[in-house]
Amino acid sequence: MQTEQEYQQHEHQQESEQLTQQKQRQLNQKNLQDQLYEFKKEEVQQVLKEQNQSIQIDPNNNDVGSTSPLLPPELIKSKRRLLVMDMDETMIYTSFKKLDKYDFTIPVIHPSGHTSKVYVKKRPFLNMFLQECSNEYDIVVFTAAGPRYTNEVLDYIDLRSVISHRIFGNNVTRLADGKYIKDLGRLGKPLADVILVDDTPDVYAKHPKNAVHIGKFKGEENDEQLKQLLPVLLTTLATVDNVQNVLDTSQSFEWLCNKAVIDGKHVWYVIYYYCNVFTSFIPQINI
Repeated sequence: MQTEQEYQQHEHQQESEQLTQQKQRQLNQKNLQDQLYEFKKEEVQQVLKEQNQSIQIDPNNNDVGSTSPLLPPELIKSKRRLLVMDMDETMIYTSFKKLDKYDFTIPVIHPSGHTSKVYVKKRPFLNMFLQECSNEYDIVVFTAAGPRYTNEVLDYIDLRSVISHRIFGNNVTRLADGKYIKDLGRLGKPLADVILVDDTPDVYAKHPKNAVHIGKFKGEENDEQLKQLLPVLLTTLATVDNVQNVLDTSQSFEWLCNKAVIDGKHVWYVIYYYCNVFTSFIPQINI
């Protein structure tokens, strides 16, 4: 029979082992995420090396079209506004570790030749968000990731072909301090008609009056930010003369969402939207 002292020692040993296992799981998770980050970085660097398209610019230069436009001519000429979406942690969350709930997987081939499986979770309401916004905007995805990884992800997501164009990591602008920005001036579209939705403030530092700062998506099932953003995108930002007169990243996400116009004809649109548009997507298992 164990003495009280022996029992306490045994309990302490079990607690220590559980703590060690927990720390090891946390370390493994961090290592997996670091590997995914390194894969994306290595892919972009390889594309930059092959295409030699890395540029540096004066971050205070706001001239539109100061370099070759990133958009195809048909989108530059389009009279519709441009909605520019970031991908990772704005539209999706990815992990090398198997997620409890995920929407699909993609194979990734590292520059070293090693192949891994990446688990991808779509942000709640993503498909509905893209479908509804495509009625008012030309949608472009502008990501810091490379083309192979990006195309694998978007080919699964964009089954209805509502995304008009994809811009990859070789087109971000590298700054002298090692950071990068997404220079919306290079798109070739008047900035009065360009909206960027991104979770990383550094990338829109040059264009704070053209950006929507959305929270980082880490796979949460109860995330509703895309749903919350829709009304202001489909009313106020779709009709105002210049989106820079509304957008302000110094304000909160909630502040912007409350800018949705709900007077006159728009109040009926918002009521219709909440009552009917959501119900049309109920049959879809993954929204």
